Amino acid sequence: MKHGKIRKISIFAILILLIGMHPGKGLTEENPIPWTFGGYQKVSEFYLKYWSLSSETLEDFQNIKEGKLKSDLSELWFSQNPPRLRIDKYVEDGSIKCTQFKGREWEKITHEGKTYVLKERIIQTNSKRIAYSLENISSGGGVELCEYKKYETTKNIPASLKDVLFLLTVIPYLSDPEFQEMVVSSLEMDELFDPDKYKKTVSELKKRYEKVERQTAKWETGHGILRFPAQGFAFMDLEWGFALEGYLTGQRGGGGFQPVTLENPVCLYKAVSVATKISDPEVFNKWMD
Repeated sequence: MKHGKIRKISIFAILILLIGMHPGKGLTEENPIPWTFGGYQKVSEFYLKYWSLSSETLEDFQNIKEGKLKSDLSELWFSQNPPRLRIDKYVEDGSIKCTQFKGREWEKITHEGKTYVLKERIIQTNSKRIAYSLENISSGGGVELCEYKKYETTKNIPASLKDVLFLLTVIPYLSDPEFQEMVVSSLEMDELFDPDKYKKTVSELKKRYEKVERQTAKWETGHGILRFPAQGFAFMDLEWGFALEGYLTGQRGGGGFQPVTLENPVCLYKAVSVATKISDPEVFNKWMD
């Protein structure tokens, strides 16, 4: 006797089906999500100074749990017309050992009392991308010789601000329009099966928080792709639809990971300053020799 094949149905599909069984339900709040999904698509010129935990720190949640926190600092300039891009990535002073330099000496900046050194600079106009990377090229005799190595490649320039943000060490939460239905459906499920959670979420979404002189709303999120299943929240810019600050509150359980709740939230990333106009176009010519 032949047996019919059992068709697998995703949990999300089942939830959508359940919602469909309650056609009169819908969300009590007509539009509880206060930010514009994909609002960043309208930004044609942008400057961002951005602090984040380092990739080294994010290798293991244990680093965060034990307070072993190293950070990076980035500056980003982006223009759609004409298409131009520059990203400077800084690491904490001491991350790279240098006592002497071949060519340029390192650049340093300070933030909140901490010194950072320029690790990488990327400059791109149209399809030509030039990258400078600080490397220790010789060690011995008490001398640590470093150089900004230059690399040239041909790449398509990022078409939108979203693509540029993906070049950062830690990508801020982005509200992509294609996921809007999923987010709303998740709220519908909470309203249907966990009304208290839904009311709490909607109440929180009505609050406003000012970050770098811009209005944001708080949203719980797992922060996307990290080395561990993160739990936390982000402050979403209402106009641009991406997070200006993100925090970790713990680690979700499952898949071999143990659930952990941090005693206090730990900042994962934050915008230090932002602008939608680049005051000096010469920033795209830095080191272009």
